[in-house]
Amino acid sequence: MSLNLNNYIKEISSIDQVIVQRDDNQSFENMIDMVDKLCEGANEPSAILFSGNSDFSFLFNALGSVARVKCAMEIDSFKEITSSITTAIQSFTRCSDSIIDRLNYIKSANHFKNSSPRVKKRHSPCQDIIKYKVDLENISFLKYYKDNGLIFSALVNSYNSHKGSTHCELLPLKVLSKDSFAIITNDKTLCLDNLQDSSQYRVPIAITFGGNPIYTILSMSHIPGNIGIYSLSGFLLNKRVDVTNALTQNIAIASDYDLVLEGYIQKNDELYTDPESGKSYPKIHISCVTYRKEGVIMVNSDKSEKIQRKYINMVGERFLLFALNTLHNINIIDLHLFEDGENRYIIFKLPDSMCNNIQRVAKRVIYSEYVPEYQSLIFVNEDITIRNKRDITELLENIDKSKISVIENENSKVITIYNATK
Repeated sequence: MSLNLNNYIKEISSIDQVIVQRDDNQSFENMIDMVDKLCEGANEPSAILFSGNSDFSFLFNALGSVARVKCAMEIDSFKEITSSITTAIQSFTRCSDSIIDRLNYIKSANHFKNSSPRVKKRHSPCQDIIKYKVDLENISFLKYYKDNGLIFSALVNSYNSHKGSTHCELLPLKVLSKDSFAIITNDKTLCLDNLQDSSQYRVPIAITFGGNPIYTILSMSHIPGNIGIYSLSGFLLNKRVDVTNALTQNIAIASDYDLVLEGYIQKNDELYTDPESGKSYPKIHISCVTYRKEGVIMVNSDKSEKIQRKYINMVGERFLLFALNTLHNINIIDLHLFEDGENRYIIFKLPDSMCNNIQRVAKRVIYSEYVPEYQSLIFVNEDITIRNKRDITELLENIDKSKISVIENENSKVITIYNATK
């Protein structure tokens, strides 16, 4: 049985990691203001739960501390993740000719098979309440986002008809109307890849909220695209994820979600053009809304989202390091995902033997497709500290300008390369 969001709240309450606010008349805007004040200047602010709202309770900053991320992953140390990731991804991606490796592969593959999602045929909590007549403005927090023209992040599940599997990713969305969203990104996405690969005119989509918090962690953690988040969740937690079939779309989603917006994207659809930037984005059309009674929505303000990302990145770093070293043979000693204001960096610690050809290493990293949202890559020698903000800031301020260059990725996005090696 999965650790759903209500159970997770009980777990973090037992370790004094959540503040509970009960007020039936609290507006969503006031909730965001309170969360921003709580997060101001704090390193590991508590999660904050607003309950008593007319439709849902809201959990802000759910994963904004080491303790809460460990609780969601059900681990005592981040070192446990590396071992599990190595076993899991190697089981999916390769197997050598060694007899021992093949036996280990079979053992791991069986574990993965036993951890794969299972279809729940009985009633699922995420379908306690069903609304076929869609009006997103009846959902208080979505109405707030729409009225203020705000962009927010949510899990987007899409169905790949060739593989017969569901992919899940965290994407920036904007509410356009009572039954449609726009995906506000020009980066490569799994759902648009599935649309392009599909022989069908439409690809089923489900936008999901709540559920086991590990789905959010893994969706932000740079796992290879051929590994399903529900399968990997089951593997890492050693328990199968129950999934249920959507009511109006051919897609299966985890049954422990608190809110599900079923819908689709379609080929040759009219794009949404942002009036400020002039950029165009694909639309998602919603066909049905289902949700859990007394459901909880995991959301963030801008400030709490940055804090939460900082701690989820501790998991992402383990996935990314493994993927680059094992799947792409780059031989990186360590890496750190670092954010400073709006600037997002990946800092790579390299062995001295690799420091004489940084451009080649940078290109291999960029074309691995694991780092699409990062604007800058910093490369340093193996004796440099990479997890101290003051040291990183000083390093960037003093770098020789002649050692700064740019590379375009496959999507023509410019990535800055800082060669801070000696």
